Amino acid sequence: MQRKTTAASKLRFLKKQAEKILSLTPEATGKAPAKDIQKLVHDLQVHQIEIELQTEELQKTQLELEESNARYTSLYELAPVGYFTFDKKGIISEVNLTGAKLIGIEKPALIGKPLPFLSSSDGDRFYLHINETKRTGEPQICELALTKGSQDTFYVQLESVAVMDIEGFACRTAMIDITGRKQAEEEVKENEKRFHSLFDNVSDSIMVFDSETKIFEGINESVVTLFGYDKEEFLSLTPADISAEKEETVMRVQKVIDGSYEKGETLRRRMKRKDGTTFIAEINPGAFLFKGRKKIFGVVRDITEREQAEKEHREMEAHIQQTQKLESIGVLAGGISHDFNNILHNIGGFIFLLKGKINGDSKTTLYLNVIDECIKRGKNLAQQVLTFSRQSIPVKKPLDIKNEIEHTLSMILSTLPDNIEIKRSLIPGNPLVNADATHIHQVIMNLCINAIHAMPDGGVLEIGLALCMGDATCPVKQASKKMGDSCARLTISDTGKGIDKTIKHRIFDPFFTTKGADNGTGLGLSVVHGIIRDHDGIIEVQSEPNHGTTFVIHLPATTDTEKVAKDPLLTTTHASGDRILFIDDEEATVAWMSETLEQFGYIVTSYNNSVKALEAFINNNDQYDVVITDLTMPTLNGIDLATKIKNVRPDIPVLLCTGYSNEVTPEEIEEAGIREILMKPVSGEAISDAIHRIVQAR
Repeated sequence: MQRKTTAASKLRFLKKQAEKILSLTPEATGKAPAKDIQKLVHDLQVHQIEIELQTEELQKTQLELEESNARYTSLYELAPVGYFTFDKKGIISEVNLTGAKLIGIEKPALIGKPLPFLSSSDGDRFYLHINETKRTGEPQICELALTKGSQDTFYVQLESVAVMDIEGFACRTAMIDITGRKQAEEEVKENEKRFHSLFDNVSDSIMVFDSETKIFEGINESVVTLFGYDKEEFLSLTPADISAEKEETVMRVQKVIDGSYEKGETLRRRMKRKDGTTFIAEINPGAFLFKGRKKIFGVVRDITEREQAEKEHREMEAHIQQTQKLESIGVLAGGISHDFNNILHNIGGFIFLLKGKINGDSKTTLYLNVIDECIKRGKNLAQQVLTFSRQSIPVKKPLDIKNEIEHTLSMILSTLPDNIEIKRSLIPGNPLVNADATHIHQVIMNLCINAIHAMPDGGVLEIGLALCMGDATCPVKQASKKMGDSCARLTISDTGKGIDKTIKHRIFDPFFTTKGADNGTGLGLSVVHGIIRDHDGIIEVQSEPNHGTTFVIHLPATTDTEKVAKDPLLTTTHASGDRILFIDDEEATVAWMSETLEQFGYIVTSYNNSVKALEAFINNNDQYDVVITDLTMPTLNGIDLATKIKNVRPDIPVLLCTGYSNEVTPEEIEEAGIREILMKPVSGEAISDAIHRIVQAR
């Protein structure tokens, strides 16, 4: 531009010089200096050259401008975004090819028209966008949905600036297709919706808290249900606030934050609800990053019921193992009891014979009486083992329990240490319970002996008996549906050392004892517990260390007096020549039993072989008044022998002796026609009385 100005100025100067020279008269012209004319010509020539150069430069600039316009047009028309120019009414005054292609309408058809495919709501949004651009003069952004048909919808983003053209305000707008982005956003929203639906409806409780503040930031609906807090309340808490084990929880949370916990680790913690109640929870923790901050999550499951079920399962397994052990012991106990009772049976028989031959030797009689007591203790021990292993079935009859207490105490008094006092607190009258007399005797005896052992330095043994009417004040009325309208309450107390609370729950376990190896088997209280349970009763223990122990037993009472169990009275009735067929496979038993029965006046024919005994009976069945047979014998046992004998002579009474009652069932005894069964060891007097009873009943 500067060069053009200089050239024009110079041209004006040369023109003035030429006009000055030519304005002179010819005479004057002819007189003009030649150098002036030459200089003018030279300047004109130079100027011509400059003009030519300038013309060339202008042509070059014009070409560059045209190329620039072509590039601009190409860039504008084919830009990756659509460019629109809208007037103040939103009419399209200009659009590039990309914009037309984006809309899907040719450029000429768009010029002078409003933006097509707008819904009413998006149309309002578009015109508001134009007005805001004009009003503020600042760049504005707007998103629109353009629908070509009923379903063909695409989304665009408008970025507009305000400009002034020859017609005034214009809105220059860049249009970008954001359909892909919107679809991705919709997918994200849909995924979030599905996630939140799953998150809120999953049965496990899920909670998220910040690793720095420790405050919960997100929970699902299960958390609200499980802990009892409103969502807003919970989002102000920390893990320690909902834990019943705060110190341990704080430590565990820090391990998760530090990443020092074992991946996949499952924690079990006692948690606390809003109302203060607690439950056992299984927690699976984890961590993740969100916007540069570490977040901790926990999946919480209430496993209180599962824990209880697992506990019950463990207890059931222990019970099954214990039952299996008891079954094994029972099988062993049955065999031992049979052999043991047979041994005691023979010892007792020969003791009886020895007593008849000592001619009043008091010292020998004392020794023999001691042996008799040992036999009774041995029989009682065998009965305890059978009762403990459930091999002895109780025979329940209405029992005068007060009489049983007195009978047991009379036995205890003979061996009671001098430093122990017995007190009785027994109700008037004679309450009846439906029970097995032998088993109740075992209960009273065991508890009294335990009480005595608990007072090595002396003390008071107190036995009480009362009648509980089973009303609302009765503590066991609801505990046992079989307790009935009334029950007998038996209490056995001592002033001994008591029971430590750490072992109190184990005192009824089989083989558990605090006594030394020489002072007990650990069967006593287990037997007591089993007997009371088998009698539909309840047993409780009350004890404090150094304050004695009290056992409280409740047994269902009965009013049935027709079959009251009574102690058998040994009449030692001497026979008047009754003929006895006696069979036992042990020669020792045959020897002492034959001699004993003969002393009582019976005529005895004995066999230690059941087959030969049967042959003798078949050949001379009218030579016998009573048959006495052992149960367990080779080839032909007592039941089979009795059956065959009754087939020959149905009226003859049969008496069965055995060392183990569960070897034969009541049905088998009845079917074989056996009148009575005696448990070994049994004395000669008892057998004589039994013979007398069945002969009289014939």
